[in-house]
Amino acid sequence: MNNRELKLLQDLVKKRYDKAGLDYKTFDGDIDTDITYEEQKNIIIQQLDTLLPKTIPKLKRETQIAKEQEQALLKAEQEKQEAEIKARLDKEIEMITKDSKEMENLYDIPNRYIEMVAKKQQRGLLLYGESSLGKSYRVKSALKKLNLKQYIYCEVENE
Repeated sequence: MNNRELKLLQDLVKKRYDKAGLDYKTFDGDIDTDITYEEQKNIIIQQLDTLLPKTIPKLKRETQIAKEQEQALLKAEQEKQEAEIKARLDKEIEMITKDSKEMENLYDIPNRYIEMVAKKQQRGLLLYGESSLGKSYRVKSALKKLNLKQYIYCEVENE
């Protein structure tokens, strides 16, 4: 074994002791120069594994802490968004239920117009608005309520 290989073995021991937070000078392993570098390295690694406590590499601990912090931030953001949505919904429900004029505009007036068309008092009706507001449902339920067997119903989608 040459001097460079001895230096490499010393560096190996020093690095392992530094990771464990101990002084490498307390290592009492003997270096046998009659065997190859690889054999000696394996022997030293086995000795270090028995002498030094197992440590989690610093990188793994830091990434684990970072992941936990990221998950906590995501959870807090999600809770904040849910609270905002709930507050907005509560406010809209309060507005609708507070004002009977709003209720009349949303439900009663369209129903009256649908009934007028069904009874042939008017020639037609155009209901428009955003999707999922119940326009089609309202027309179908009003026609069903009037027990009409035959009627013409047309749906037009916006492009």
